[in-house]
Amino acid sequence: MEEERAGLPGPPDPVRDPWRAAMRLALAEAGRAARGGDVPVGAVVLAPDGRTVLAAGHNEREARQLGQQTERPDGRPLGDRGEPALGASRPGRR
Repeated sequence: MEEERAGLPGPPDPVRDPWRAAMRLALAEAGRAARGGDVPVGAVVLAPDGRTVLAAGHNEREARQLGQQTERPDGRPLGDRGEPALGASRPGRR
């Protein structure tokens, strides 16, 4: 853990230190999203040991849609002319 703290001021932090590597990875993933023109959101899934990375990823919504908007910001699909589709709603929402 000392190598993870290299260059960090102050005494060891038992609450934050174990998560620093995972957070750096999530921030790197967010940077990848931003460079792709997306909202900078990154995520990391850890195994129960808290150290093994099971998955990492970032927001790819704009990259997948290739600039074609198919839903409103609230997640409801758009109709043919860009208005909300009749009766469109997200599961669990009205």
